[in-house]
Amino acid sequence: SQSEIRNYLPKVFSDGFVDDEKAEIDETVEATLREAEFQFVNGNYSAVEALAENAFLRKKFVFPFVYEHSLYTMLFERYLDDMGRKPSQAEAALAKFSAWHGANPHSGFAAAVHARALHSAGYAYRGTSDARNVTAEGWKQLKLYEQSALDLYKQSSIDHSGHWYWRQSYFDIAITDFRGEA
Repeated sequence: SQSEIRNYLPKVFSDGFVDDEKAEIDETVEATLREAEFQFVNGNYSAVEALAENAFLRKKFVFPFVYEHSLYTMLFERYLDDMGRKPSQAEAALAKFSAWHGANPHSGFAAAVHARALHSAGYAYRGTSDARNVTAEGWKQLKLYEQSALDLYKQSSIDHSGHWYWRQSYFDIAITDFRGEA
C-alpha cells in the first residue's frame, strides 16, 4: 500500500507533503518496491542493486523531484541511518556491506554503499550531540571512518567514478566537514 511505501521515502514526502491525488505510485513501482524490501531484508543486496539499476535507466519520476531509482537507494541509506545510532549496530551494518562489496568488487553500487557504511559508522562514534559535547575519541573515530570512506572512493574511482550512485554518494561524503572538534 501507499502508506507502506512511505516508510522508505524521505521525511518531507512521508509527512503528507505529497498530494495523494496528484502523486500516486503506480502499481508496478509499488510491487517492485515490495520485492526490493523483501530482497533487502533477506540480504540479497545484488537483487536490490539490479532493481535500482533498471529503474535508473527508465528515469521515471514517482514524486516531484524524486526518481524511482532513488526509492531503492533509500533502502540502504535509511538502514544505515537507523544502524548508525549506536557504534555496535553501525559496525554490524559495515560488516554486511563490506562483505557484499568484497564479493562484488566490480560493482560501483556496492562500493558506494560500503563507503556510506563507513561514513555512518564514523557518525555513530561521534554521536548526535552538539559538536562541543563530542568526546575526543568520538572525533578521532569520525575522522578515521570518514578518511576510510574517502580512501575507498579514491581507490575505486578508476573503476566506478562513472556510476550514478557512486558519484552521488561520493559528493555527499566529500562535502562532510568534520573540522569542528574542540
